[in-house]
Amino acid sequence: MLVWILALWAIVDAGSGLLEAVRLVSIADTSAVSWPSLIAACATSLVFVGVGLLLVMARPNSVTWGFFLLACGYTIAQFGSLGALLPAAWAIPYRVSRAVAIAMAIGGGSIFAARFPNGTKTRVGMLLERVGVPVALVIAALYLARLLLAASDPIAPLIKTAYEVALLAILALNVAVGIYRRAESRGEERARGQWVISGSTIGVGAVFADTVMRLLRVPGFDGSALDTTLSVAIIVIPLSVAYAVLRHRVIDVRFAINRALVFGLITTGSILAFSLIEWFLGKELEATRLALDVEVGLALAIGFSFDRLKGLVDRGVERAFFRRQHAAAERLRRAVEALPHAGAPETVDELMISEPSEAYGLSSAALFRKTLNGSFERTASRGWDNGCDSVVTSADPLLAYVAASIRPLELDDTRYRLKVPSGELRPEVAVPIAARHELLAFALYGPHESGEMIDPEERSTLGDLAVAAAAAYDHLEAADLKREVHELRRRRGIR
Repeated sequence: MLVWILALWAIVDAGSGLLEAVRLVSIADTSAVSWPSLIAACATSLVFVGVGLLLVMARPNSVTWGFFLLACGYTIAQFGSLGALLPAAWAIPYRVSRAVAIAMAIGGGSIFAARFPNGTKTRVGMLLERVGVPVALVIAALYLARLLLAASDPIAPLIKTAYEVALLAILALNVAVGIYRRAESRGEERARGQWVISGSTIGVGAVFADTVMRLLRVPGFDGSALDTTLSVAIIVIPLSVAYAVLRHRVIDVRFAINRALVFGLITTGSILAFSLIEWFLGKELEATRLALDVEVGLALAIGFSFDRLKGLVDRGVERAFFRRQHAAAERLRRAVEALPHAGAPETVDELMISEPSEAYGLSSAALFRKTLNGSFERTASRGWDNGCDSVVTSADPLLAYVAASIRPLELDDTRYRLKVPSGELRPEVAVPIAARHELLAFALYGPHESGEMIDPEERSTLGDLAVAAAAAYDHLEAADLKREVHELRRRRGIR
């Protein structure tokens, strides 16, 4: 609901900007209205809010929420014309809302830039977020004070200057961070993020240049072709984000699209089935109530078979639209069936690392298996170099969190002392492997090599894989105990 309210607020305010210009300018003065600028601003706002709305609904996380707040806040702040259509009593609340919009734009933009693409922060990103969010609140407070103070107030020029300096400073910091991140990125990270980083730098840089030109009161700048170009240049930000999502899958929306298609097809099929029954039977056999009985029976059948129906539709959608992901899921299902038949613990270790890493294209993976002294030793890994820890002692809080969970859990939600890979190799999911309420091992998996996070469906499959691995470890341990007992009995001559 909050998403829709923010989006509607931004779109209505953008539209009111054009309406106010039409309402306040007389026919004789229409030449003073920069129609290209107004139309371009409205189109930019619609694209900005539209892309942000789709992303936050498809994959809500810190990155997409930051971008959505930037989109809505910028759209509301750049127009700010809805107040002319409101009663006088609403003037102050609306000015407050505009100050909130500015805080949304600056704070959301800083969060997006700091955490893009997968929600983790680099050293430069941490600096931007720590500075950007507090500065956003300061700028919003200065802006509100500027709106509330009378022009004749002696402190008004100082407030205006402080507001403009703070705004230019945060814009300059965003541009500098974008240039720095673009320069330091390498290899796969550079290929995936260059579009968004470059687009964001261009868009924010254009806003910075436009603000400077207006503050300097350059003659003939307002309404000029350069003014329109700089105002529209910010559209590069949502376009670059949309391109990166669709082309490079920087932010994974496949899971949301998959769910939407599955439930959409089930809903549409159910409605179509009820409509056909009503059409075929409802008219001729209405008096016998046969149509109603058939509809009730169909509703009960759909209800009791919903889980199976969802599975069939889900597999059909995967085969039709997501073949690569479907092939990966099938490969891991075969691994789930094969694990209980492994002949040695080392085989289980390798399968738990190699199969998910290759099927999903994960950046890193490691498995820690329990030793006789109660610690956990890294017995198989990918993407973990010699600088990472190979043993987790019983004093590490990570073991308590993993032992208390029966399903995969977010590593960021736990405390741990284990030294893990950094950057794109940093693990994000911990998968416990337990049998009979005893933690036998656990696996740590990093994000996809493309930077996408592991989605809920993939985590569920990793959980199934862990259950099969637990059965394999338990079976192998029982087999070892059986051999030891048999050997002892043989030595003592007991049959």
